[in-house]
Amino acid sequence: MKPFSKVQPDMPPMKDWVADMMKAMQKVKPRPTRKQLINSYYAAKNDDIRVNDIYQVAIDWDSEKNGALSPDPSIKVIHLSIKRKDKEPIMDYRDLMDIKDALVGSEFEALMIYPARFREHDMANQYHLWIPVNRETEEGVGIPFGWNNGRKVFDESQAGATQRPFKEE
Repeated sequence: MKPFSKVQPDMPPMKDWVADMMKAMQKVKPRPTRKQLINSYYAAKNDDIRVNDIYQVAIDWDSEKNGALSPDPSIKVIHLSIKRKDKEPIMDYRDLMDIKDALVGSEFEALMIYPARFREHDMANQYHLWIPVNRETEEGVGIPFGWNNGRKVFDESQAGATQRPFKEE
């Protein structure tokens, strides 16, 4: 995977975008209001967009400002919205891990949430990583569950499992 570079969002005029979204979201319940879509347009227009040869990532450096939840007022949550440029699905752990490391840092932990259905956002082959960060120190906040017994990475197939070679960057 090649390095990421920053690009400007490629957005049509606001009226056209809002009209297209109003049509596209006719079946969404609850349907967003025109005002909500206008706010979404300007948020998207100001996105920090990074691209490489395979992926496009929109980075929201403080997602609570755009309607996301934060577990604590002292914690901001960085949101990475990741999609392939060819619009195909992703489900490559190593690619998602490399994207997080390249854009935010290897010392930060991220979550991919499978929410209750009433909070679900699934409108494209797009993936969301949520990264808790201390507002004052800008240091990553450890996620209080998951493995805690050191790094375990296989770089070849073992014990009947299939694995590809691991490339240390």
